[in-house]
Amino acid sequence: MSRPDPVPSAPSLLDARIAAPTESEAARMASRLRLLHAVTTPSAEPLQARLTRALALTATLLDLESGIFSHVVGDVYTVVAVNGPGAGAAPGATFATEDTYCAITLAHDDVFAVREMGASPYAERPCYLSNGLERYIGIPVRVAGEVYGVLCFSGRAPGPAPFTEADHDLLRVLATWITGALEQEAQQRALAEQAALVRGLYDASPLMMGVAEFTADGDILHRSDNAAAAAFFRRTPDEMRDRLASELGFSPSHIALWADAYRRTAADRQPVRFEDTVDGPDGPRVLAATVALVAEADPALSLPDRFCYAIEDVTEQRAAQRARAVSERRTRVLSEATFEGLAFSRGGLLLDANEQLATLLGYDASTELVGRSALTFVAPESAALARTMIGDGRPEAYEIEIVRADGGRVWAEAQGRIVPYTDGDEVRVTAVRDISRRKAAEAHMRFQAEVLAHVSDAVVALDLDGCVTYWNAGAERLHGFPAETILGRPLESVVRYTLPEAAAPTLRAPEALREAAGGDLVYEAPGGGRRIVSISASLIRGDDGPDGTPGTERGVLAVLRDVTAERELAARMEHQALHDSLTDLPNRARFRQHVEAALRRGGPFNVLYVDLDRFKTVNDTLGHDAGDRLLLAVATRMQAAAGAGALVARLGGDEFAVTVPGDRRAGARVGRHLLSALRVPVVLGAREVVPGASIGLVGRAERYADPETLLRDADTAMYHAKRAGRNQVSVFDDAMHQTVSNRFSLEHDIRQALREDQFCIRLQPIVDLTTGEVAGFESLARWEHPTRGLLGPAAFIGLAEELGLIAEIDGRVL
Repeated sequence: MSRPDPVPSAPSLLDARIAAPTESEAARMASRLRLLHAVTTPSAEPLQARLTRALALTATLLDLESGIFSHVVGDVYTVVAVNGPGAGAAPGATFATEDTYCAITLAHDDVFAVREMGASPYAERPCYLSNGLERYIGIPVRVAGEVYGVLCFSGRAPGPAPFTEADHDLLRVLATWITGALEQEAQQRALAEQAALVRGLYDASPLMMGVAEFTADGDILHRSDNAAAAAFFRRTPDEMRDRLASELGFSPSHIALWADAYRRTAADRQPVRFEDTVDGPDGPRVLAATVALVAEADPALSLPDRFCYAIEDVTEQRAAQRARAVSERRTRVLSEATFEGLAFSRGGLLLDANEQLATLLGYDASTELVGRSALTFVAPESAALARTMIGDGRPEAYEIEIVRADGGRVWAEAQGRIVPYTDGDEVRVTAVRDISRRKAAEAHMRFQAEVLAHVSDAVVALDLDGCVTYWNAGAERLHGFPAETILGRPLESVVRYTLPEAAAPTLRAPEALREAAGGDLVYEAPGGGRRIVSISASLIRGDDGPDGTPGTERGVLAVLRDVTAERELAARMEHQALHDSLTDLPNRARFRQHVEAALRRGGPFNVLYVDLDRFKTVNDTLGHDAGDRLLLAVATRMQAAAGAGALVARLGGDEFAVTVPGDRRAGARVGRHLLSALRVPVVLGAREVVPGASIGLVGRAERYADPETLLRDADTAMYHAKRAGRNQVSVFDDAMHQTVSNRFSLEHDIRQALREDQFCIRLQPIVDLTTGEVAGFESLARWEHPTRGLLGPAAFIGLAEELGLIAEIDGRVL
């Protein structure tokens, strides 16, 4: 129970008034809200700055001098972020872990707190001996399930009271936020490194590469070209960026050829390969080009298709091919295997090969391959497979890893068959295709699947019928079902999800997952438990149509996370911010919200302002513990007496407020019920106490514009009830304003009268009626009011007693 402000010994109308929350309490509440905002709102601000601000807010809430977040590796303790002049450390500073309180904190799984370190078993710790930090609270911070460091706050003065569960929850919230922020920062760093690697490969590639768009008027817009492409066209990448091909001087026939390739790529959604002849620095050059679609059009954002190209200068290869035409049959065979490596072998020895195979293997000419064993170019790991396929003359396609002239390796697909050769005998002709990109894509897909399998969140994919097609380890942990028991089955046949606060039937999948995306669902576990799960979901579609329309919907991919602890903690913190810690009734802030909502609705309602009579006497005579028990009993009785639909709140100290829906008769009826309930004695130990109360009633409260004016008038009516003798209900009327105004005016005047010595003495003789002689004089106090004239004791003595000024007036009279 909070202690009421001191009051004068003499009775006063102001004695029962409890002060509004102090500025420090308001600042504490504001700091709690700012901290909640800081740790729940996404921000582009650097993590270091957010950490420092969060430490400052939390230190203020805990009434401690400093806060530190550290990273602990082995025996080394490194400061990451710090707040407070007493911290004694700066970011980057290192210490021996055993010399700090963090070593104690790391020995605990949850919050570790001490309010007086000098009286604890840890008083001999080097940290206490050197810094004298008496009050301390800390918690281990874990990232990816492993201890990362410690979040702690400390102060030099011993704590007046133990740390509360709310303090513990505050550290848990902050630790949870730091864990998420560190994990997100690590993911962003990994993505940036991967992007830098891709960009480096692009810029350093000897192939001419770039990204372009096909404009509506048939021109080509260059978006990006690597150094090799820009150098070939005697320009820099910056000179080509965002320039049209026509502006760069390319011929109309060149532009038409490339435009046709882009059209075919957009129509078929498949890479297109072709050759183009252009004027180079030393004459015409033959370029082998491949274009592919890398970004599909987005009509909503007015974005066109975007293509990538790769160009290889094959001028020398084409010249060699023309010079080495040996026979009509060989020419026909080679023409049937465009852009594929061809090998003619007998008994495993190469009789001939085309230039594509030589290029694939990294040789300058196909003649360098003739006479060598085909297995020479096969990696040892693939040699057994190649030997079997060649030796048995098998026609199936198979994948092998081949070794290039420079020692590098390339994945290839080989497929051979027996055909007649130019000398009349049969040979095995083998087509070799470079599938490095396909293998890289497959490896990337396997990598993605491996990543999804190990992420902590549950990842679930459904087809159009709602059957599960993907179920990672996170989904197994969340739902308790292994993948093999749920794959291929309808989700709703095994897992039950409902909307929060709704007794809805099992949600239909996959539509329900899409509709719930961005919100929360409740998972009904088979054993009866309930978990709150946040969900994000997106459609799984096939390739877009040739006209840019979205591809066919194939299902839905959902990412689900168990946020039960986070939601429960947030609810507890919100409840603590809006409810009285002793009675658990709504506090002044929550009452204000309730009144504001009632004013917005506009329906009829009443407000009663309740002040317990002579509550200070209970505190002074029986102690504050007894006062707390009395307040708890009063809160219970008031809730029961107010009835359904009413809201009972504790404004502070022994002041309560009640909202009652309906007309003024309903408010008066509840007021009478409250008085009856509070006339029943409350047993406090060996004593019985009758609480009693003075109640102010404002009917038709919906007429007011704001809660402040409404509470002021209810408070005025309550004081009117006190002045009228207490233990009654007083209904507010406008005349009370004038009474209050006159009282405050007289209160001001009486204080000024003391300062200006306006009180005087009038002597009245005391006459002995039997003799007629004057037996003495009686001193009578009078007030020479500057505007009201000479006032007798009845005009000011009572008010002076209430204000505690009667002793000062008596002194002046004496």
